[in-house]
Amino acid sequence: MISHNYLCMQGRQQRRAMPEADDEITWTCLPLFHSTAQTAVMGALVAGHRVALWPRFSVTTFWSDIEQSGACNAILMASIFGLIAKAPDSDAMRRCYGQLRMIIGHPITPEIRQVWKQRFGVKIASSWAFGQTEGSRVTMVDAEETPPETCAGRVADEFDLMIFDDQDRPVPDGTVGEIVFRPRYPHVMFEGYWRRPEDTARVWRNFWMHSGDLGRLENGYLFFADRRKDYLRCRGENVSSFELERTYIAHPAIQEVAIHSIGVQTGEDDIKATIVLREGIMITEEEMCRWSIEKLPHFAVPRYYEFRSELPKNPTGRILKYKLREESVTRQR
Repeated sequence: MISHNYLCMQGRQQRRAMPEADDEITWTCLPLFHSTAQTAVMGALVAGHRVALWPRFSVTTFWSDIEQSGACNAILMASIFGLIAKAPDSDAMRRCYGQLRMIIGHPITPEIRQVWKQRFGVKIASSWAFGQTEGSRVTMVDAEETPPETCAGRVADEFDLMIFDDQDRPVPDGTVGEIVFRPRYPHVMFEGYWRRPEDTARVWRNFWMHSGDLGRLENGYLFFADRRKDYLRCRGENVSSFELERTYIAHPAIQEVAIHSIGVQTGEDDIKATIVLREGIMITEEEMCRWSIEKLPHFAVPRYYEFRSELPKNPTGRILKYKLREESVTRQR
């Protein structure tokens, strides 16, 4: 249940996160049922600026779409950042060099951030925020801040945030636990789940909203670790699928990757890497495994590898790992 004030608050936060410009046009191709696209619209309405809503995302037409819109900011999500960063040059891309002053969304790895800055002339590539439909943005940074590269921002003025262990006890700074938060003002986050009081009470245990995500706090900044359901345990060690994916996406042959467990595990996970290779590049599972052994600690090296032409995704581009887990080990690997 989302109040009007919550939507307007997201617009006000958007203005704090983006530098002011008289000619500002914000571009997004995300669907309006998703809170990220709603934030783009509300930010434009609050500031009296324009927003360009594109019907779909296309790697091949992205830069011509940006050129046509006249946008100076783009709000994107998920695999879009990496797909554009690794796409071939085009005339429209060269003409648009420096047109986009800021891109915003998550996740953006430090490597992808540098590509957008150096190759496309983007001044700010911001993924320094954490939030979900129930509460967005719980952490963020102002436009003039330069936070640590891999952080998810600092706690926004509208929220309190802590890191809890499995017994809802606060953990010391630097320790990974569940991210929990609560509002400092009325109507700045969701009001509960519609006609689902039991689910609302479950996530609001002990007067804190339990996000289901893992992270740690250091020097006032939040560092995202993984989604609790995607966190892995292998050979007696905790393994972050988020961190592994950041390692794999730096491989020159990889366009997209999902790190996940297979099937229903009991205590220990078998790790699988499901990979989409860049067009025209061939590599074997053995070569990928040997590369993994060189780059990763032994307990984090996946047991299974599979190459696919595409990964299952929702309409916003988020990879549906639960489908990959359910498929377990396929006939390919």
